[in-house]
Amino acid sequence: MDTEVEAQVWRSACTHYAEDLDLLLQDGLGNFKRRPGFDDLTRLDRAALCPLGFELLGVALAHASRRIWHFHHQDFIELRWQLRLHLKRHLQAWLIRDGHASGLLRDDYFAGELGL
Repeated sequence: MDTEVEAQVWRSACTHYAEDLDLLLQDGLGNFKRRPGFDDLTRLDRAALCPLGFELLGVALAHASRRIWHFHHQDFIELRWQLRLHLKRHLQAWLIRDGHASGLLRDDYFAGELGL
């Protein structure tokens, strides 16, 4: 996953959905379906998210997911790869639908849809 694209997704979501970001994250977590098999933990650093995104993601994960899917630390959140990708793509889809996505975000999203 391109971490710069991911950071841009989170910054854009924080900017455009500050009032509703918690609802978007709850929705994304609510429709997450983990595929069977081993799934690595990855670190999502506070610096990659806006402060609001880091705070709301931590709260949403604490309320909606099983502890095995994530670990919240002071400077980062460790979460399963599938969940991290799912949340990024969920926010990207909203940004695209509402016309807030840059060309880079749109290209990255549609490349993922095509399996590239």
